[in-house]
Amino acid sequence: KKVEVYSKKLQEQTELLRDRQELMQKISFLDRELNASKARESSLQSAKERLEAEVLQLSKRCQESQCQSTTPSSPSVTQVPMGRPLSAKTFVPPQLSHFAVS
Repeated sequence: KKVEVYSKKLQEQTELLRDRQELMQKISFLDRELNASKARESSLQSAKERLEAEVLQLSKRCQESQCQSTTPSSPSVTQVPMGRPLSAKTFVPPQLSHFAVS
């Protein structure tokens, strides 16, 4: 009788340990995923900042050169056309191409 109780408790404990092990694995997996997405976010953020700086430079250069409209008071001066528009989905800077989701 005592042996049955003992083996039942041992079995329960084994199951609990196994469950705990699975949970620990899930937690470490999620930690890795979180860190990867944080790294991805920060590299995307810096790419975005670089592109914004580039846009500013191009806008300045455009205003200094002759590509601004003949009537400076025209509101279209601020909307500087820069070739074909880049959609956020299709444009991936080369250094981030390994993050691209196909």
